[in-house]
Amino acid sequence: MKRALGMILIVGVVCLLSSALAKAAKYNEAPMLTVRVAAGELPPVEKRLPLEPLIVEPLVENAEIGRYGGTIHTAAIWSGVGVDTKGLSDWASILKFSPKDYITLVPNLAKDWKFSSDGKTLTLYLREGIKWSDGVPFTTEDIMFWYEDVFLNDELSPVKLEWWCPGGEPMEMEKIDQYTVRLHFSQPVPLAPYYLADWRGMNGFFYLPKHYLKKYHPRYVPEEELKKLVADAGYEAWWQLFQAKNLFMVWEPRHEVDAPVLEAYVAKEQKGNVYVLERNPYYWKVDTAGNQLPYIDRIHCTTVLDSEVKVMKIVSGEVDYALAYLSLPDYSLFQESAERAGYRVIPVSLGYASHPGFFFNLTHKDPVMRNILQDKRFRQACSLALNREEINEVLYLGLGVARQPTISPASPHYREDFAQAYAEYDTERANQLLDAMGLEWDDNHQYRLRPDGKKLSIIIDIGFKPWEPVCELVKEYWEAVGIKTTIKLESPELYETRKQGNEYDVLVFQNDSAEITIYGDPLQIFPIGLIGVLWYNWFVSQGKKGEEPPAEIKEFYELSQALKTIVNEEKRGVVLDELLQAMAENVWIVGTVGLDPAPGIFNKNLRNVPRSIIHSATYGWMSVANPMVWFYESEK
Repeated sequence: MKRALGMILIVGVVCLLSSALAKAAKYNEAPMLTVRVAAGELPPVEKRLPLEPLIVEPLVENAEIGRYGGTIHTAAIWSGVGVDTKGLSDWASILKFSPKDYITLVPNLAKDWKFSSDGKTLTLYLREGIKWSDGVPFTTEDIMFWYEDVFLNDELSPVKLEWWCPGGEPMEMEKIDQYTVRLHFSQPVPLAPYYLADWRGMNGFFYLPKHYLKKYHPRYVPEEELKKLVADAGYEAWWQLFQAKNLFMVWEPRHEVDAPVLEAYVAKEQKGNVYVLERNPYYWKVDTAGNQLPYIDRIHCTTVLDSEVKVMKIVSGEVDYALAYLSLPDYSLFQESAERAGYRVIPVSLGYASHPGFFFNLTHKDPVMRNILQDKRFRQACSLALNREEINEVLYLGLGVARQPTISPASPHYREDFAQAYAEYDTERANQLLDAMGLEWDDNHQYRLRPDGKKLSIIIDIGFKPWEPVCELVKEYWEAVGIKTTIKLESPELYETRKQGNEYDVLVFQNDSAEITIYGDPLQIFPIGLIGVLWYNWFVSQGKKGEEPPAEIKEFYELSQALKTIVNEEKRGVVLDELLQAMAENVWIVGTVGLDPAPGIFNKNLRNVPRSIIHSATYGWMSVANPMVWFYESEK
């Protein structure tokens, strides 16, 4: 990890050399684009690519130059295009994590960057000549539009993105020229390049298509004209119309058809539960032979109701690629159906510290319950009551690791005692802790009683059905030590509503903090938004909302935020170690099994698919595997 921040000062010689080679090459394109060029619908490929296209190499040994054509069929749960489709489209972030080590930062939309030694000034140099999918140039105008007209606009952004507001003060953005922009911070933000390498450096979070969205902004449209647009669209305020058109953030379910993007695919069709994307004719990456990417023509996504329907579509051979929301209990079923359905099953690491983890509500509305949940002995007891080895064998085929949520073993800050803190299966010790809290048994010695004489009962809220089997086992373990446990499976929307409304006892959620680059999101260590939403609201509103936390919580939160401001790597490491130790002792998250893979489904004819990747939001989901160089060996 010590070399990580050092790498952000390095130009990235290999990538720039590759770009120079690409500039001199003769470029090729997909046959479907050649037809459009001949018809006069598109300029030649040389005119569509930037001056220095980014060369993409497959992440497999004996990689092949691909063939053009084909469609990848996938399925998404709930509404929208889903994680799998987003990953296949490639995340167009300013920088990118290298898929070779998940630490080193490499160029992407920006071909180079320079960071001042005090961590207060970051200069970005964009790749000249990149174009949006409709052919309009991508320049610093798009970054400045996001900054000046969206980020700084209080109607569109009443709550500012905290990572661009060190010390509560928004950064300043300076446009140097069409391809150079400079960020100025009031205090050090040494992790800024890391932010630009994950979703925070993407469309909607750091840049937006100005030419597309300015049509709905009062700075660019006469007042009366904008009022008519708003009324005709059925809205009351201009910002509502603007946000309805601003569907570019990675979390948004889908884009409007033909809305300009920088990803490898652009939306072309939306009918019912079917969403079709087609290759971006202006995509700015090429292979080592100068072929414009991607190789595959289209992505066909079908929205399904739940994971069970997704599984059935996979085993019936309707899906060419799937990974998101698949669980290991279905691994055997997938293997049995693989040959008949025409796919391969490849275990893919998820980078989860705990999959899932249990988050206790420390700002519970019931004062008696709040006191119980805030007592770390209760959380320690709940952790000791779990038989993680049984969970691993029964539900994860023994492929996971029984552990608490902590940083990846690949990090120099990893400690085994943190991963195993209160993680042994010890019901005797769990009962001792609960007894010491004064939680006595009822007359039947079935359940424990709260200090007010009521039955000690908690509800586990689930927003994702595949976690239900884990919760069923956890229910057994907790009831064995006298904690009445109820499982409540809810829609994702209701789950989120209850979380934001402080209406829960215990939330079940995945925990990503086993990622190597944990510095990118310190709240993975101290997840205040999941364990104390009222405290979190107080912090982010600077005391205007929510509830003021106790001194201890303030201290932990300030430590987690300090990770984002300490320039010296060694000093930052000391703070990280302190936080990891506090996390282990306080058991803010009760972990189960982590470092587990998911069954990845890949059509048997797909080539250049790597077998070793980490699939997580930090790294762009499947985009880290360079899916733009995947191809079908034969026609599909």
